[in-house]
Amino acid sequence: MRPLSIIDRYLLKKFTGILVFALIAMVTIFVAVNYVENTDRFIDRKVPTDVLIQYYIHFIPHIITLTLPVDVLMACLFSLGSLSRFNEITAIKSSGVSLFRLITPLLVMGILISAADFWISENIVPDSNRKKSDLWKTYIDRSVSVRKVSGQDINLYDPSGIKVIMDRFDRKSYIITHISIQEFFRNRIISRIDAEEAEWDSAASAWILKNGMQRQFSDKGEITARFDLLTKADLFFTPDDILKGERNPDEMDYLELKAFIEKLKNSGSRTERWEVDYHLKYAYPLTCFVMILFGAPLAATRKKSGAGMNIFLTLVICFSYWIVIQAGRYMGYNQSLDPILSAWIGNAIFGSIAFYIFIRMKS
Repeated sequence: MRPLSIIDRYLLKKFTGILVFALIAMVTIFVAVNYVENTDRFIDRKVPTDVLIQYYIHFIPHIITLTLPVDVLMACLFSLGSLSRFNEITAIKSSGVSLFRLITPLLVMGILISAADFWISENIVPDSNRKKSDLWKTYIDRSVSVRKVSGQDINLYDPSGIKVIMDRFDRKSYIITHISIQEFFRNRIISRIDAEEAEWDSAASAWILKNGMQRQFSDKGEITARFDLLTKADLFFTPDDILKGERNPDEMDYLELKAFIEKLKNSGSRTERWEVDYHLKYAYPLTCFVMILFGAPLAATRKKSGAGMNIFLTLVICFSYWIVIQAGRYMGYNQSLDPILSAWIGNAIFGSIAFYIFIRMKS
């Protein structure tokens, strides 16, 4: 492997320094704005200082992954823009180094940053978002916390013909209050189990039904039997399946989200909304690479590249990118566009434009 040249190290040092500064600035701005917006709530709820610190520490990973494409584009425009502004690119080209060769280290950096963004999004962000959400529900939005702790009126359906109706589910104790399990065959009910309570037995991986009645229906009539305890290890859902229904896609990694989508499909539910978010987990981190592919030729070929122009270009490009991504997401949610296409439409459009600008660049 060829070692990095002096020019490579010089450019990457500029790029990395600006990237770190942009990340710190974005995190600071997001935290400050969020704190100002919620100051009254924090004061009214008398939220302890240590809880606020934990809340914003758990908020930081999400901010980083959300703003990283903007930070990368800004670092690209400012690092290459400064070389152009002081005629360093002209000197580099006169030494026999083409613009394609000059930009190559940044493209490699873009791939590495996209990979790092994906890793953070899947290994750190879901857990951080869950903890942040729990802190908010516990200390700030207490009314929502009570409702979420005990989910009400939950209906589940399995394509095999089993329908489950629950009045309440306590997410802390994993206890269901008033459960009805109904089995159908060709739209005709063939059995029904009603119980006052059902508790999850993790050791046996089964639901323990208490104080209920089991009924069998046939052409000859109905057979009933009361029970104090009934073990059901053949039900198609677990407590995690119920809890995931209350969680956002940002609180699940791609494997959890994929498994959840499969469960929804098996229950006969529409999954387009969740599929869009699933494919966005792959598409959004790649935006970092697209931003470098888009911004590098613009910065390297412009004669005037002051700070104001670089900031303006960053805002215009990223805002346009964000509009396309949100439009694709909206169309995917409303089933007017395939989930895969709706998630990748931003990268497809801007990646094509970026590639065209790149190959048309005069080296």
